[in-house]
Amino acid sequence: KLGHKILQLNELIEEFSLKTDEKDILLTEINVIKMKTLSLEKDAEITSQNKVFMENSFRDITKSKENFEIELISLEKINKEKILEIQEFKKLEEKNSNLIEENKNKVKHIISEKNTIEKNTIELRKKTRKLLEDKDLISRSRVRFDEKKNNVQEKYDRIILKLWDEYELSKSDAETIAEPIENLDKAKNQVMAIKNKIKNLGNVNVSAIEEYEIVRERFDFLIKQIKDITISKNEIIKLIESITEEMKQKFTETFDQINANFKRIFVELFGGGKAELLLTDSENTMETGIEIIIEPPGKKVKNLQLLSGGEQAFVAIALYFSIFHVKPASFCVLDEIEAALDDMNVQRFAKYIKNLSENTQFITITHRRGTMEEADVLYGITMQEEGISKAIKLDNKNIDQSFF
Repeated sequence: KLGHKILQLNELIEEFSLKTDEKDILLTEINVIKMKTLSLEKDAEITSQNKVFMENSFRDITKSKENFEIELISLEKINKEKILEIQEFKKLEEKNSNLIEENKNKVKHIISEKNTIEKNTIELRKKTRKLLEDKDLISRSRVRFDEKKNNVQEKYDRIILKLWDEYELSKSDAETIAEPIENLDKAKNQVMAIKNKIKNLGNVNVSAIEEYEIVRERFDFLIKQIKDITISKNEIIKLIESITEEMKQKFTETFDQINANFKRIFVELFGGGKAELLLTDSENTMETGIEIIIEPPGKKVKNLQLLSGGEQAFVAIALYFSIFHVKPASFCVLDEIEAALDDMNVQRFAKYIKNLSENTQFITITHRRGTMEEADVLYGITMQEEGISKAIKLDNKNIDQSFF
């Protein structure tokens, strides 16, 4: 019975679904009919408006026709009046023909007088032009005269200033002691000879003794400063040499430790092979370069560029841990350094970090499964709702490893 009721219920559901579909189709058709009805009503409204507009236009045209007929009657009346005026103007034209002849004679007389006036005007313009040229010449002469006057005044001022600057004499004093010059060239030669003698004497420094004492005191002070600086320089040079020797010693010791660690860690990570660090200039440890010599298991490589990207990354990881072992830190963050490794090397890398985690806490940012399997705790960021991030923690120690 229960199965029969379920079948009936399913049939009812199917029938209800069909009725629902039919209802949707009918609603769609009703909406289409409504849209058509609205469109027809809109067209009828537009047609009604056009009819009213045409009726109004017809009335306007009829009214305009009546106005045009009235205006036409008015224009015909005006036309008759203008014809009468034209007839009167013709009569006046006949009367004025005589006056025109008289006016022509008057115009000829006026033209003759005009020509006479123009001739007189041309002569006056020529005279005016000549007067302007004369005025321009006078103005130029005046400008040159003013320039000469200014030059003479400047020379006079320079002479007065020179009397005071060189001889401390005013104009009146110079006029008092001045003597007449009989031969100007001879006087110029004498003045030149006296100036040369004064020039040969050189500058006289009346405060030379005081300046010497000041300079001497300054010289002694600077000599003392130079001695102190020289002593300090020698001490600094000795200190630099001592620090350099200590740096060379520490660099050599640290390099040897890193090299020993690199040899060991390379073998552990790669599962065999050889690796070594060499100095390009062992005599000059402060400027030497470093060569990396490696032989992965089953390969003989002369250049690191011949390795794959994953192998190059694994060599860099081995070198990093070699440096890390020299002075281990209690805390270390690694950001996807194993991203280029294959799965087998990722597992080796993860196990190696696991061994080091007894003394150092590692935080590793990674997307690789092998690294996640060896981690003690996993932290992830998820976005279950759009725009809302959430942190998730997973403790590997408390879950079954088969989960991975």
